[in-house]
Amino acid sequence: MKNVRKKIFVVLALAGALTIVGCSERREEAPAAPPATPAVTPAAVDMEAAESLFNQHCAACHPDGGNVMRPERNLSHANLMERGLGTPESLRDYLRDPGPGMPAFDANTISDEQGENLGHYILEKFQ
Repeated sequence: MKNVRKKIFVVLALAGALTIVGCSERREEAPAAPPATPAVTPAAVDMEAAESLFNQHCAACHPDGGNVMRPERNLSHANLMERGLGTPESLRDYLRDPGPGMPAFDANTISDEQGENLGHYILEKFQ
């Protein structure tokens, strides 16, 4: 009788182990999303006007897409993407409330449309 119990225990233990091993899900991490690329500049964007705005309001602190105050906060595509500023709309919104070190530009200074155009210019110019 002892032998039968031992055999049943071994069979049940093996069955349980096989069930756990055989039914466990193999979880693979999802591949990382490819980095976003700059938006295609719509034909309606006036890049010359946007460049003029950049030269008027931005170029003094961001010459050639750099940053004279905080070099790590340059306008390179990789830097902007890392900071969640990879769209013209996000750049326009950032102009409104940029935080310490950069003046805010309200809609009277740079309209929403001009802000988006400026965003297109920055994303295209400083890839």
